[in-house]
Amino acid sequence: MIEKIFSIVIEKEENEKSYFIHCPQLKGCATQGDNIEDALLMFSEALNCYMESVIGHGEKIKDNYEF
Repeated sequence: MIEKIFSIVIEKEENEKSYFIHCPQLKGCATQGDNIEDALLMFSEALNCYMESVIGHGEKIKDNYEF
């Protein structure tokens, strides 16, 4: 098994009173929740779906990213 470490960004949506989470290294892997706990749970599910899609399409995740 290959292990990679990714950073996530958690932003509080001021107008919405919710939290937005995304991973800069994985474009399109993002979600939100009413509180941090919900947002992290939703991100875990989003990350699993993202990885299943990458694997299913035979794609690879690059090791080097520019922020």
